[in-house]
Amino acid sequence: MQSSLTRRITLSMVALAVGGIILVAVLINLALTFNFTRYLGTVQEEQNRLILDTLAELYSRSTSWQAIRLSTMYVGSTTGTQIRVYDMRGRLIVDSLTGMMQGTHSDY
Repeated sequence: MQSSLTRRITLSMVALAVGGIILVAVLINLALTFNFTRYLGTVQEEQNRLILDTLAELYSRSTSWQAIRLSTMYVGSTTGTQIRVYDMRGRLIVDSLTGMMQGTHSDY
């Protein structure tokens, strides 16, 4: 009788320990996933700001949209980011994906 009670208590403690370990692992996984996702978002926003600043400077120095197209495609390919530039009317001027350069800065 005593050994049966001891066995039950031991199994209960083992089950409680395993459950606690699993719970802690799940909570740590959730926390790490949340923080990593937030970090990636911050890095992406900073990268977008840098790309935008670079393109704005190129635009202020350039007189031709062709130079902007080439620069945009270069920046997009080196950063691994798809960059789309639109004019004030909302028309696509350039898309940084290879083979996707579309639109011109003239009326259709």
